[in-house]
Amino acid sequence: GLGIMEADDGREAYEMLRENLDRIDLTIVDFDMPIMRGDEFIHLARRIPEAGHLPMLSLSGAGDPHAVLRMFRAGASDYLVKPFIAEELLARVQVHLQLRRHMRHLEEMNRNLYDKAVNDALTGLRNKRYFQEAFEEMFARAQRADTDISCLFFDLDHFKKVNDSCGHAFGDYVLKTIGALVKKNVRVGDLAARFGGEEFVVVLPNTGLERALFVAEKIRALVEAQ
Repeated sequence: GLGIMEADDGREAYEMLRENLDRIDLTIVDFDMPIMRGDEFIHLARRIPEAGHLPMLSLSGAGDPHAVLRMFRAGASDYLVKPFIAEELLARVQVHLQLRRHMRHLEEMNRNLYDKAVNDALTGLRNKRYFQEAFEEMFARAQRADTDISCLFFDLDHFKKVNDSCGHAFGDYVLKTIGALVKKNVRVGDLAARFGGEEFVVVLPNTGLERALFVAEKIRALVEAQ
């Protein structure tokens, strides 16, 4: 049930790894590979941030302890000395793949926990707690650099009437829609958050009053049109 990708030499293996990192769960490399040795491959691969925890099983000829040492120093996860029996290779592959799946599961759980901690579940914008902490840092950075920083604070007029006449489920739909609209119309580096209820806030670093007024009016007009 596993897909296998093979390379003829170390350089080809390295390029293959870079292009297919999201598909690769384990690498098996020999110390004596053409063009690029196994330890050189592992050393370069470990410099790729996304490959930091990738299991790398190294192979080396019998009676060459220096090769094994080089592989470990380069960042190998495990090694086998040739000749070896197939069952041992399969057992090690299975162990490393199970660990890899476990690590990915933990990473996914951590991402989900982080998202819940910093994002508003309804609108997808940052939550009030994250905003308060991030804004302090952004404001201090602007003061140190002596640059402009602007802050837009707005709410939705007559929102209580929406909840009273259409129900809270529709009110949630409105908030979610407005959140998506705001998120789509701010720059990378801006901070958009739901402050609470129907209140929103957008922080614009390196932005003076004239530009802030333009952004505020753009968002107001988009909300009105929506």
